[in-house]
Amino acid sequence: MLAQVAFISHILCDLPTWPLKRLLLHMPRSKPSVLAAKRLQRTAQLRQRVENTSQEDLGIEYFPPPEEKERRWSVFVGFAVERFERWCQALQPAHSDRGIAVIMPPLDVMMVWHTYLLNPGWATEDALRVSALKGLWKAGKAFAAALGMGLGQLLDIIPTNEDNRVQDWVSMTATPFDPFESMTKLLEKTVICPKCDSVNSTPFLCADGTGFLQLKFTRVCNNPTDDCFFNITHDALIRKHGFGYISLFYISL
Repeated sequence: MLAQVAFISHILCDLPTWPLKRLLLHMPRSKPSVLAAKRLQRTAQLRQRVENTSQEDLGIEYFPPPEEKERRWSVFVGFAVERFERWCQALQPAHSDRGIAVIMPPLDVMMVWHTYLLNPGWATEDALRVSALKGLWKAGKAFAAALGMGLGQLLDIIPTNEDNRVQDWVSMTATPFDPFESMTKLLEKTVICPKCDSVNSTPFLCADGTGFLQLKFTRVCNNPTDDCFFNITHDALIRKHGFGYISLFYISL
């Protein structure tokens, strides 16, 4: 899934300027193109909101300053990839039996998922190779079947906390449906020390740029038993675990 998520992250960081004709490359050429245009419009609106949202608006300890709008979007996409990863791991084939209206994720995760689906070969290969992704594969088939069948209307609906779609999302991912609220809850990432295999928690964002979603990520292992004190970095995690953390695909670009 390495190339897949790298491709996803590259595209998402360029949205909404990424050419629409490429966005539609693997999509049918009739009604679904209208859906794609609507999704692109919603994503552009989302990006504008992200770029104009401040640390004070979010109520978190750190968010890139106003002059770093690209970095704000990049950080937001990092959180979206984290949420997509959680959703992928929780999806079961039976979830799709309830219909796309129930399982469709929030817009930030939808844009990650949709980009992944641009190449059907990736989804097929991953479903065959990774049993945990069979739920994602079936959800993708349900998504494709719903194209041109009123799916675009779901993008116009703002679900309430009582909706099954929201309740299922919260149950599956342990994060709020709203991506901005989710950023106030997703405070730490669990990582495994490459040296001693102990569990460490590290902030997603830090003012000094050393959070997990930031390029200068670093974390000293806190294993008191073995006096490890290993300096955990993105490179060290990749060398030990490969790209076991989907977010690392995004950060390493």
